[in-house]
This record gives sequence, structure tokens and C-alpha cells, in this order.
Amino acid sequence: MSTKTIPYDMGFIFDEHLREIPNCTEEMTKGIAYLKEQLHETEDQTEQTRLLGQMGVYLRMVGSLGESCEVLKKALSHARQAQLPQRMFVNQLRLAHTYQWMGNFSRSNEIFARLQREVEKEELMHLRSFFYQHQGKNLFDQGRYIEARDCFRTALAIRREEGADEELLASSEKALAVCGHKFRVDGSDV
Repeated sequence: MSTKTIPYDMGFIFDEHLREIPNCTEEMTKGIAYLKEQLHETEDQTEQTRLLGQMGVYLRMVGSLGESCEVLKKALSHARQAQLPQRMFVNQLRLAHTYQWMGNFSRSNEIFARLQREVEKEELMHLRSFFYQHQGKNLFDQGRYIEARDCFRTALAIRREEGADEELLASSEKALAVCGHKFRVDGSDV
């Protein structure tokens, strides 16, 4: 099931802090409830892992950060049990992103450091642009704009090299522009 099959508006935009803002929080909340129903209707561990991962992302977007962490930890547990290395990687990335939103940078940085070592493995190479994009957002939230910019540049270069769709390219380009503007405005960097 893709987000297109969820009968609610799960769309979002990025704000000036590079955070996802739901088009309609009420619709997204209904979509989360729908995913929970789907979760209870399947016994397939791979599908459960996927649904839990999606729920964790949307819970973060609607501001339910504690629940997002819980759900993403369940997704990780399912991925480990089912021996799904790509799902493990993606859900660790999502969990780090939630910790970032919570301001728990020691946890987010710890996870990103571990994932940086893993992302160069052959079976995970196709996730590199997503890793660098999210690592950039993590650094951006910490005011580490030069490091964030470097991550966004890497993500954009990988996406161009891989022929990514316009939406992904635009996301990296916007992140670079916002990061550059933020650095010029307050000049902070760690």
C-alpha cells in the first residue's frame, strides 16, 4: 500500500526549518488511524514493518513524537525479526529524525553516525541520497549550517547522478537554499 491508497490527504509541505507540515493535520490523523486498522488486518511481518514505519513518519509530522518513537522502535524490531536490512536502515533513519525533532541530538547524532558507516554497503547504496538529506536536516536543526550544506550538496549530487525525479531534486535544492539563507542571516555554525 502506498500513500496513494490511503483515502486521506497525507500530503505535506516543507517549512522554513525544513520540517514537514501536513496539508491538513486532521486528514493525516485519520490516515494514521487507517494505517493502524491495516496493521491489525495483516499477519505478514514485512507488511507490518512497512505500515509501522509509515505510521511513525506521519505521527512525527502531526507532533506525536513520543508515539512516533514507540512505533518506529516496533518497526525496527519487526525488521530485525524478519531480517530486512533495508527496512532496518530506513526505520533507524526515521527514528533519528524523530529524535532530531525532539531536540535529542545526542541520540539522533549517535544513530546518524552508525548509519553513515552502514550506508556504503552494497545493499544500502540506493539509500545514500536519503541518508545525506536527512543527516543534513539533523545538522541544520543544530545550527551546523556548513556541515548541513555539505550533506545537502552530496544528496543533490547523488540524486542527479541517479536520475532522481524532480520532487527529490527540488527537495535538495530547497534545502540548500534555506541553509544558505539561514547561514547568511545568523551566521552560526558549530
